[in-house]
Amino acid sequence: MDADLTKFFSKLLLPKGLRSYPYYPFVCRYRTVCHVVVHLSPEGRREQVPYLHKAFQFLQPEMRNIEAALRGSEFSEALPTFQAIKQRVPDYWKDLWSSLRVTPYLNENDMKEYKIEF
Repeated sequence: MDADLTKFFSKLLLPKGLRSYPYYPFVCRYRTVCHVVVHLSPEGRREQVPYLHKAFQFLQPEMRNIEAALRGSEFSEALPTFQAIKQRVPDYWKDLWSSLRVTPYLNENDMKEYKIEF
């Protein structure tokens, strides 16, 4: 269920239509919501802490509903629970993540990699 929760949380808080694969900013790891930061510097991590805090405040009251919706099915943006919560996502999140770009490219060994910019 962690993979489905990860997709649910991230898709919920990212602007509609934004393609972020393979980057999911909010990850579920056994009863924990984590934030995967783009900038790993101490300043970058410090800057991202408020995002996790605000995300958790928004998600926490909905956790039981989200888990119940995913118990019998895989994540889909068409889930009624997802749609209902998505309508209540503050514009803050849409504005925050609008600059996120995930660009695929081939490395020197012709292997696909991704550049994540935020």
